[in-house]
Amino acid sequence: MKGNDSISTGSYSIKLAKKVSRIEKHAKANKTRRIVLFFLMILIASGGILYGISNKTYLQEERYREYSETSERSNLDPELLSYKDTYNLFVQEYLGNDPAQSMMGGYFNNNSSFMVYPNRTATCTLVNEKGREYKLAAFLADHINVCGDSIYYRNPDTRTVYLYDTVSHRTSETGIHNAGQFVTCGDVFYYIDLSQSSLVQFNSTTDEERILVEDKVLSFVVAGNDLFYLDSSHTLKRLNLSNNNSSIIGENITAFTFDGNLWIQNNDLVYQKKLDSKNLEQVDIGFQCNRLLGVSDLGLIFESEDGIYLFDLINNSATRIGTDLFVDMENDKVLWLSLTDNTIRLEELP
Repeated sequence: MKGNDSISTGSYSIKLAKKVSRIEKHAKANKTRRIVLFFLMILIASGGILYGISNKTYLQEERYREYSETSERSNLDPELLSYKDTYNLFVQEYLGNDPAQSMMGGYFNNNSSFMVYPNRTATCTLVNEKGREYKLAAFLADHINVCGDSIYYRNPDTRTVYLYDTVSHRTSETGIHNAGQFVTCGDVFYYIDLSQSSLVQFNSTTDEERILVEDKVLSFVVAGNDLFYLDSSHTLKRLNLSNNNSSIIGENITAFTFDGNLWIQNNDLVYQKKLDSKNLEQVDIGFQCNRLLGVSDLGLIFESEDGIYLFDLINNSATRIGTDLFVDMENDKVLWLSLTDNTIRLEELP
């Protein structure tokens, strides 16, 4: 009997073991599925949190990619092309002064090292470096450009461009006089000579000066080896610096700005033009655009009937951000001039 019991028990044990094995496999599969589902839930939740940041980064990188891969653009410096993920370098070396500043006069500059801004009464310009405040100029400076440890700015009365060294805290003249709009791109400066409204290129290393456009220039932006400029007939043109070829982008243009794409105001409408496309695409900003003020990482800034609006290019929605006089904007900070007491205030967007 023991032998039979043993045989019988062994057979049952084998069947039980197989059943248990199947149960364990099923349980492991369920556990694996639960683990996978758990991590999927985490990824979905994280994705919702990080969507805005990643989408914004993607938007910046996509604009850079579109610019650098445009077949009709001029060749960029190969060294720059190895820094495609470094958008700030792209802006500093090839767009020069921030597009929003170049439209509004450049009274404000904010970066990771220091911030340049007017004092409360707009009678002088200050620089704040690591919490310490210095006087940059004893007047309201404009067209502020930052390049490394150097701050370039213009005296609007004398129209002279100065250099402020943030290491030595010393100021010197650049040799550029009678300047209107002024933009730095590394060692090369671009400015409007107000005597003829001509567009001039000046190399600070070689002291070489070159007139790019003879006259009638109202405003311009730098885009690598190309310049986009608006002339007095309100025609927007593109100038290739390598071969001096000039082409017309559009006519009857009120204002424009650039961040890798062209944003153009025609009457009270806004259009977008990608450099690899010949077509203009209307941007439905939801409000009448009285004046296109600029573009920042957060979107388009424009003036409408009842105030200043920020149009979110990712979510395609416009939000009123203020009713005072818009002076300048960079990143998430806006410089306002109060219409009640004529004082300057710096305000961070919510």
